[in-house]
Amino acid sequence: MRAQFDALTHYTRDELLFLYKGKQLYPSKHFFFAQLSASLSTRESVLFYWDRTTNTLVNPYNLKDDGKFKSGSYTLNAEVLSFHPSSADDNNVWSKLDSNLQLTFLTKAADHNGDLVTSITMAALDVASQFLSGKDSKLLSPSSNNQLTNFPPSEQIVIANGQVSLMIGLAGQKKRSFWDGLLSVFTAASNSPILGLLPIPKLYGTAAQTITSLLNQVAQQEKLVQVLNGKLLQFRLSDSGSSAPFLLKEGYWVIMDANAAAPHIDRSTHNISDLILDVPGQLYELQDKDGNAVDMTYCVCNILLPAVTKS
Repeated sequence: MRAQFDALTHYTRDELLFLYKGKQLYPSKHFFFAQLSASLSTRESVLFYWDRTTNTLVNPYNLKDDGKFKSGSYTLNAEVLSFHPSSADDNNVWSKLDSNLQLTFLTKAADHNGDLVTSITMAALDVASQFLSGKDSKLLSPSSNNQLTNFPPSEQIVIANGQVSLMIGLAGQKKRSFWDGLLSVFTAASNSPILGLLPIPKLYGTAAQTITSLLNQVAQQEKLVQVLNGKLLQFRLSDSGSSAPFLLKEGYWVIMDANAAAPHIDRSTHNISDLILDVPGQLYELQDKDGNAVDMTYCVCNILLPAVTKS
């Protein structure tokens, strides 16, 4: 099983083409096909961008550079807007209401000196009935204290060279465990499903490996239940100066169970046009064209990229 906290492993080109375009570059009996299947043996996630102008979940391979991000440095700000479990995950992990949701938001980017910096935020969300809403009463939509990048000004996530790697993981954590104390470092807002946040900013080199190794040991001891656990995805801010496969845009990103999303990905465009994100209701709920809730595990995040201003 892949480690829940991994600041080292990126998806390979073959893995991305398989997950986002359904392309199998090798026949099923080929050695590399078996190797690919083994590397994707855990439940993977895929990230699609919600285009409000076309009401389409756009494959990150298809996003176009609009010229907004020129040379310079930008801060990455992110907030979690909603979480929804599939019926199977709800039954297996959260239906007894004895588990919280743990969301891991991990970034990796080079600073102004060219050194790679890792930042991690762990958020604990209470999957309790009083916070649930949506068409099927499984949607969790935190509206306060939901910042995933709430670091001090000197420790913000800065993208200095136009490229950043992201990883978002979802897991079930037993209530009244070690995690409850660890993640309550910052007090949660009243009447909010956010129980606590643990930001760990600016880890350099071996420090990132040490911290993630420690977190993985705790996760194993506390029997953290992996739900969606992707690898690092490489994003670029523009088409100049970066070979990262995906373009990162400001706005709503939907993190979905790859297996559940696959039937909805159009074979010709590789976008998802038969599902919509209900933004006007501010629930950030995935629905089908008839307005029904989608039986899928997913999470919605909002990403902003303000320019770094010189003081």
